Amino acid sequence: MAITKSEVRFHSEALGGDSMLTVLEPDNCSRPLGVLYLLHGMGDDHTTWTDRVDIVGAMNSANAEFIVVIPDGAGSYFCNIPGPNGGRYEDLIARDVIQYVDANYNTAAERRGRVAAGLSMGGYGSLMLAMRHPELFCGVSSHSGALYFGHEPHPFGKEYPTGLMKLLSDHSPDVDYDVFSLATKLASSDEHAFPAVRIDCGLDDYQGDTNRRLHAHLNSLGVTNTYEEFPGGHTWDYWRANFDKTLNFTLEMFRDL
Repeated sequence: MAITKSEVRFHSEALGGDSMLTVLEPDNCSRPLGVLYLLHGMGDDHTTWTDRVDIVGAMNSANAEFIVVIPDGAGSYFCNIPGPNGGRYEDLIARDVIQYVDANYNTAAERRGRVAAGLSMGGYGSLMLAMRHPELFCGVSSHSGALYFGHEPHPFGKEYPTGLMKLLSDHSPDVDYDVFSLATKLASSDEHAFPAVRIDCGLDDYQGDTNRRLHAHLNSLGVTNTYEEFPGGHTWDYWRANFDKTLNFTLEMFRDL
């Protein structure tokens, strides 16, 4: 199986301009394929995952017949940010990117054909988007998620980039970007099923405590989830070593497509 890697520029209504995607697409697959939406971390962009991790090699080794789409979320935590220097990054992913991908690739264009995943900021973003839009994603896999965002101060006492959380709360008081409260709301909802959840974090990662607490919170809500810890910190060595967990999770989620 060959994997074609493309960098795609497309127009985003949410951003009012162009945005970029990296797309990994298996060749010679006639059936509609599931899509893994893979989100990057703070300071990275749509190219970083494939620059740092041999995703193509991993997909070939696993005979993974699904599409990988890596959007560019800037430093947004994949939230809708008000103001002239902001951008509607939640809408970018949940509307524009998915619509573009379903219109231009042979996808299984339904909930059971979409998984969200990411690392750090993108780990948070994947959980947040899957909980705010459970009708879109059947599963979510988070590596070292920055789950403090919208929930509590940064573990090192840092302010959110550009005062992002204050900006969100000042301008959008009704928006909820806290994955703990989102989990509570979704678990009590009869409208949508909770996506399948897997979470991992490094034993030496400063994000570890918050990740453990989200796992415990999901357990208290009766939400089935997988939580794992492995050696390592908040580093690319850790994410390279554990990307296979997301790969295997995605394969299992798409097993019946």
